Amino acid sequence: MLDTIHIIDEYLAKPKQLGTTSDQNFTMAGSKPTDKPLGALAIALTQQILWPLPSPIVQAAISSIPSLASLVSGDGGEDQTVRAEKEQLLAAFVERATFSPAQAKAFGYRFQPGHPMAGKSYRRHPLADFSITETENLYIPSESYDSHVMEERESELIRLLVSLGATRISITKMTSGSQGSRVETGGSLNVGPIASTEASYKANSQLTAATTDTRVFNLSGCPWSASKQVDRSAFFWLAFEPSWKAVVFAREHGGCTEASIELKENTSFSEDKTVELSIKAKQMGGSASVGLGDKNDEERTHLISVQFSPIPPTGQ
Repeated sequence: MLDTIHIIDEYLAKPKQLGTTSDQNFTMAGSKPTDKPLGALAIALTQQILWPLPSPIVQAAISSIPSLASLVSGDGGEDQTVRAEKEQLLAAFVERATFSPAQAKAFGYRFQPGHPMAGKSYRRHPLADFSITETENLYIPSESYDSHVMEERESELIRLLVSLGATRISITKMTSGSQGSRVETGGSLNVGPIASTEASYKANSQLTAATTDTRVFNLSGCPWSASKQVDRSAFFWLAFEPSWKAVVFAREHGGCTEASIELKENTSFSEDKTVELSIKAKQMGGSASVGLGDKNDEERTHLISVQFSPIPPTGQ
């Protein structure tokens, strides 16, 4: 299973054979390129039509083949033969990661209701390797990936806290947003209203805002005793969340009555924002010596405060 796939209309899809998507059909730059024929999409790519590509697919290609980063970093001194080989590698990767809805389902990719939709990219769920009915081979729309995983983790954490005997759960959602633009040039650029000379120039503008939103759950509290332990098999994220395990230990062994946990949207499985901005800059038409980025980032943090029912003395 691929980490990222892109869905196209059925009539645009090139036939695929089951069992071929796991085979590497590209070579590293500097070695002999693939002898396999490329489809129409790949041919278009090798003819320099590179940047209408969905940025999640380009990001996935760079993650798999780091040498492709120069295609978006603006390395003007790169040998043209090497660059052409890299463009073909990218073309082969895109062709391999492109499916019609019917093809995706035939290859075993699973989606949320209403998906997949042509024109959208999808990322593999972090728990897709686990034999869990809800997440096995599941793919999430790239545009909502981080927020979906955040909400899923929060939902499981609430279930965990309720199982531990929580009587009050307070969730404060803190959203910090930043909007800005950055132009950095050491050469010439002409993109829309921006025109620069050969002189080096840098400009930044930034606007940051933060909002908060609080939800509260008041509960009767599940019965809990000093000898009781939570059923860990009922929680899939627990094994990968050290702060959750600390609360479970404190509750089971120390009779914890109050705790707080912080959930961040940006985690180790979040999108690489730096690469994303570089790709967007290239899509906007920046030249090889210019970095141009329009930034509109939003980072969410959920602060969860919980109160537990007191544990009755042993024998009561």
